[in-house]
Amino acid sequence: MEKWYKDIYRRNLIDMHINDTDDEYLSNFNAGKAIFLMNMFEYSFNLTSVDLCSFDTSQTIYFNNMFSNTGIKYLNLSNFNTVNSRKMSSMFNNSTFLTSLNLSSFN
Repeated sequence: MEKWYKDIYRRNLIDMHINDTDDEYLSNFNAGKAIFLMNMFEYSFNLTSVDLCSFDTSQTIYFNNMFSNTGIKYLNLSNFNTVNSRKMSSMFNNSTFLTSLNLSSFN
């Protein structure tokens, strides 16, 4: 049986609150059809790092609070495609542990 996250049919990935990372889970996660990634990692205090290199955000419009209130220290979003983004408010709100952030591909 295929893993559910390899072919996401839902377009709303809201309030997932992912607390721990599973490298296989996130590396195979297909966000390509997701319009909403709001609150995806919000309040994930135990999360200190996350690899989102495989995330396809070309269809994503809403990134609100995606990384708010997390324990993430280093975040590389250089592959994020934000050309269709309409709202990114509070995307990093209260991310007090964040010391390194790469946003070089943000449009």
